[in-house]
Amino acid sequence: MSTKLNRIILIISSLALLFSLAIMLHSTDVNDSAVDPEASYGAYSALYDNDLTLEDMLRYAVEDEYLAHGEYVTIINKFDVERPYTNIASSELTHLAMLQELYVTYDIEFPSDTSKEHLVIPDSLLSAANTGVEAEIANINMYETFLNQDIPDDVRAVFEALAKASANHLTAFTRQIEKLS
Repeated sequence: MSTKLNRIILIISSLALLFSLAIMLHSTDVNDSAVDPEASYGAYSALYDNDLTLEDMLRYAVEDEYLAHGEYVTIINKFDVERPYTNIASSELTHLAMLQELYVTYDIEFPSDTSKEHLVIPDSLLSAANTGVEAEIANINMYETFLNQDIPDDVRAVFEALAKASANHLTAFTRQIEKLS
């Protein structure tokens, strides 16, 4: 297939994925058995929490950054790949450090990494890139939800930076899908 056709297919499939995720997030009842908020972690839990506190938002953000880092490191090891996973895994550590500074500022105990219980490791690089797209979309939605809350300016600045980084990661994974398709 031509590069132009591949890009059109990628754009259409990305839009379909975004549309499906938006419908799921806006139409799924918290009591729906398809997604158990008690069993979920990170961004998915945040999107079901209708009573967000600052501590909740920080915890969900940390969980999601731990989860992303763990998945990307596992993908690197499983498939013996580097880019874009090594760069993004490294940036997840930077994101965790930014969040840890907020924990110190607000005198909250920083959560330990329990993400291994929630890792989803795909069986192919194409599936891994698609999973990366889905995870970054959920992450962006989480930060957008947080930014609509009444939060301190320093927390807002970190959440804005993390949302922007997730948008960059989304672009990297979208390019990866294009290369692998």
